[in-house]
Amino acid sequence: MNQAINAFWTALAFIPIFAFWSRVSFMPWFYVFIAIATAALFIPARLIQLSSRTRFYESLGVKTIRKLVQNGDLVNRLIRKKNPNYKVVKDRAAAVKYLRSVTMYERFHFFFFIYFLLVAGYAISLYRHQLAAIILVMNIIYNVCPMLLHQYNKLRISRLKKASFSAFL
Repeated sequence: MNQAINAFWTALAFIPIFAFWSRVSFMPWFYVFIAIATAALFIPARLIQLSSRTRFYESLGVKTIRKLVQNGDLVNRLIRKKNPNYKVVKDRAAAVKYLRSVTMYERFHFFFFIYFLLVAGYAISLYRHQLAAIILVMNIIYNVCPMLLHQYNKLRISRLKKASFSAFL
């Protein structure tokens, strides 16, 4: 179930990107944008973290976002129908593993956030405003929303590591 959700959002996000590059004859920018997005991965994660408060992310709607993603509320609810004891994070070892995964996913989405921005900017420079607008909307849905959720989850996991698990799970 989780991978189906992931595949759906990925396919939806990349349709406008593929549509753009299929109409552009000057491909060197593709590689330049990949290189810039890769270089952006060297920006320390602490500089990308928008807040140290979970309420900040909640005010941006991460609880709504959390319903529609892999390992999200809806998927977990379906899994719990078959396995009532299922938890994504059930102990400290699972929290550490989950934190590593969340950090990797956040970096993945940061890479594509930069890449989508560059492609949208290039589309604007070529007067393909409608396609640029679609790419920007997909950038928000596919990259910004997950990055906010990952940052929120990192804060929650950090709290879990400091406190008792039963208070949070």
